[in-house]
Amino acid sequence: MDPIGQLILVVEELLHEHEAFLQVAERKKQTLIKGDIDTLQEILNVEVSFVRKIEALEEERMRQGQQIAELYNLQLEELTATKLAALIENPEQVAKLKLLTGRFAKVVGDLQAVNDLNGQLIRQSLDLVQRTIEMITDVPGAGLYTGKGDTGQAAGQRRFFDTQA
Repeated sequence: MDPIGQLILVVEELLHEHEAFLQVAERKKQTLIKGDIDTLQEILNVEVSFVRKIEALEEERMRQGQQIAELYNLQLEELTATKLAALIENPEQVAKLKLLTGRFAKVVGDLQAVNDLNGQLIRQSLDLVQRTIEMITDVPGAGLYTGKGDTGQAAGQRRFFDTQA
């Protein structure tokens, strides 16, 4: 198979992995909303495997891109999907490349939006946990006492428990 055909196959695989990754990100969003920590841990493990697959495919895409750049006497940095489409003589490959490029841009945009939302949900959860901890540990005045009835600490100092054992 020619280098352009191989590149198209790799980009198809990359697109498939990103689409599946988007589904995982959507599932992660629902899990964050529910607050299901066990499922969240499973999803994080799945995400790690997706990242590894995508990294391997991205390396292969770069290798294929380098071969094509050399074939057309270009620097790899100069080789964009638009430029490649202009260089390709096979109309089927041009159409396939344009279709993949459009779908890929949409999936990456959707993935970015879901990841941004997931980041906001995580920050909100952390803020809630922080406020809860502050409420639990913020004891106005002193609640601990010593044998003589003294508090033994400066007023307003935070304590987790308001009693002495």
